Formats: sequence, structure tokens, C-alpha cells
Amino acid sequence: MQYRGYTYSTWEDDDGDVVKIFHEIIRPDGKEVPWELVPREFRNLSPYRLATLQQFQKAVDEVMFLEFSLGKPNVVNNIQQGERI
Repeated sequence: MQYRGYTYSTWEDDDGDVVKIFHEIIRPDGKEVPWELVPREFRNLSPYRLATLQQFQKAVDEVMFLEFSLGKPNVVNNIQQGERI
């Protein structure tokens, strides 16, 4: 799923008995959002189910706020290119 240019991505760890889902947020430039910027609530999602659209949107909004607050270029570039936030 996508929201504001960010993409929800998953990968699975299958150890034969159990399959765990790892959740990631990918920036518009294709790079993964660093783990320390991913909101705690999103990091703590169950490894046995996918995130909902609402959970993903909330996480992206928080990431965008943090990146803007920290002066990260991805958000600044999006604003300069006329993307609505």
C-alpha cells in the first residue's frame, strides 16, 4: 500500500514452523525509513498480521513530522515540489 509517496513493505522470515512478518516503510526515494524514526506503535505491530491502512497512514504522518522536524531532505524536497502534506 502507498500513502503520500511512502510504501508499506514486508518480508517474511519462515523458519519452517512459523512465518513472521517484518514491517518496513519505504520513502519516496526508495530508501527504507531508519528503524529509529519508525514510530514505536508501528515497530510493535504483530509479526503475524499485516498493518491496516490506518496504522500505515498514522506511521507515515509521524515519520514525515519527524523528518521535517529534523530537517531531513526528503520531506523538504517534497514540499518544494508542491506535494500537499
